[in-house]
Parts: sequence; C-alpha cells; structure tokens
Amino acid sequence: MLGALLIALAVAATPTSSTKSKGKSKPASTKKAPAAPAESAPTPPATAPAATATPEKTDVQPGQKPKLGLDGMGRTPEEQKQLDDLQEMLRSYEAESHDFKRDVQLLVEKKYEEKRSDLAASYEKAIRDIEVNERKDRLDAIAQFEEFLQRYPDEARYTPDVMFRLAELYYERSADDQAVAMRAYEDQLKRMDPSSNAQPPPEPAVDFRPSIALYRQLLDRFPKFKFNDATTYLLGYCLEKQNDFEGSQQAYHDVIDDYPKSKFVTEAWVRIGEYYFDDYDDPDALPQAAIAYEHAIQDTKSPLYDKALYKLGWTYYRQDRFQPAVQRLRRTRWRSMRPSSSRRSSRPTSATGS
Repeated sequence: MLGALLIALAVAATPTSSTKSKGKSKPASTKKAPAAPAESAPTPPATAPAATATPEKTDVQPGQKPKLGLDGMGRTPEEQKQLDDLQEMLRSYEAESHDFKRDVQLLVEKKYEEKRSDLAASYEKAIRDIEVNERKDRLDAIAQFEEFLQRYPDEARYTPDVMFRLAELYYERSADDQAVAMRAYEDQLKRMDPSSNAQPPPEPAVDFRPSIALYRQLLDRFPKFKFNDATTYLLGYCLEKQNDFEGSQQAYHDVIDDYPKSKFVTEAWVRIGEYYFDDYDDPDALPQAAIAYEHAIQDTKSPLYDKALYKLGWTYYRQDRFQPAVQRLRRTRWRSMRPSSSRRSSRPTSATGS
C-alpha cells in the first residue's frame, strides 16, 4: 500500500520537473508567467521614494549663493521659478533693511554728537562769561581793599579783616592765572610735532607770593586777630604749594602749638603726615608720618578722620607693621560703608573754614 502511494507521487512529479528542465510544456509556462509579476509587483513602489528623496546637502562654494528653504518645494518648474523669485526678493529686502538700519543708526549718532557739541559749546561759553565776570568782580574788590589799606593801615577793628580777605583774593587771582597759563601750556604741547624732538616748554608755576606776604604782615602787625589760626594755616598751605616745605612745616607746627583748640589743628597734622609720607629719601620719614596721622585721628569728628585713618594704616603697612595696618584699614573700610562718612578738601575757603 505504501509502495503504491510512493510510486504514484513519483509519477505525478515527473512531468513538472521535466517540463522545467526541457522547457517543452507551454501550458505550464503560461500558467506561471502571470505569477511572476504578482510576486514582483511590490518592488517598483520601493524604488519610487528614492526618486523624490531630498538631495544631500553640499558645502557652498565661495561666490555661490546659499540655497534657502524654498528650494525643491515647487510642484512644477513654473512654481519653483516663482518661489525662487520670491526667495531672491526676500534676500534683497533683508540686505536693504540692514543697510537702512545702519544708516539710521549713523544718522542718530551724528545728530547726537552735533547736539552734544552744541550743548558743550554753549556751556563753555556760559562758563567763560561767568569766569570773565568773576575776574572783573575780583579785580574790583582787590582795588577797593587795597585803597582801604592805604587809607587805614592801622585800624584795629577793620584792617586785619580786610588784610585777611585781600590775601584770599590774591590767592584766587594767582590760582586763576595759573589755570589760564596751564590751558595755554597744554594747547602749546598739542601743537608740537612729536617727530621734531623739540624740548617742551616749562610748565607754568603758581605764584602765591602776594598772599604769603600779606599773611605774614597780618600775623606780625595784629597778633590778636581772631582768625590768626586760619591765617597761620593758610600761610603754611601757600608755602607748601610754592615748594617751601620747611616754611610750611613750621607754619603747621605753629598752628598746633599756638592754637591747640583750633579746628585747623587736625588739618595741620594731616598736612605734616602727607609731607613725610611722600618723602622717600628720608629714612625717618615714615615714623614721622605715623606720628602725625596718629595725632590726626584723635579728632574722630573731623572730616579728615577717614583719610588720616587710611593713611595711617598705609604707613604701618610700608613699615611692615602688618597687624596694626590691617586693623586701621579694616576700620577705614567699615567707616567708608557708612552713609554719614564725609570728605572734603583740607583747605578752607574762608576764615571760618567753610
């Protein structure tokens, strides 16, 4: 039974294999021919996306315009051309808007500089006019005070006060003359040719000799004048600015010795300390500066207290006395953070120190 079944299967298989091998069976080939396209039908769609895939990005060569996001979005060549034209218009608009923005910025800056220059020129003119009026008023006051002293050289009630005020006017005139000379000196330096190697002109020096002479007369002729402490201090200040350091130091010590309760004592100590602090040639200068600043910080209510405290700490530091230096500098930093900390120039503008 089993053998008969095997023989039947062998007989059934023989025509198929022979047909495939010899190629003589037409019906077998016509039946299988349609089957081949059915099995290979899915193949064309698999290759279709490759035709519409986005091309790989390539580097833009020098001089070549980069392609923007509208490339390849047109469904037809006509649409793509329209998109390319639109793309070029956008590029041109961006370039023109950038140039316009730059032009507007340059115009605004130019107008600002013109306005600023005009405003500065108007202020300078106003300041020059004020300075001219001040000089005229100062010269008138000097002439009137000088005439008073010629008429009343020994009037005990008014002559000392006139002498004191006249010395102040002399000081202001000398300082103003020096400021005008410095402006001319700076203009002369600007006009010099750097390549000429020419020697620059000497810097103009201030001349406080009229004030110094009048302060000394006031102290000699009226030793009981109520503002002689300020007179002595201002004498020392003017001598210091004239580089007469020996005379200035003597005047400051006279303030300390002759007027121990004067408000100018602290300022005199600070001036003495500043002199020794800046003297790098004297090996004993720093100890002298420390002594002066230590006296100055005794007056904790003085407007110069913070400065004296700071310079004392700095002096200790230069002496390699680091622990007291750190203590003074820390205290200075703490006081500098306080809103009530005050600073002002150490030269008063009147007998009252205001």
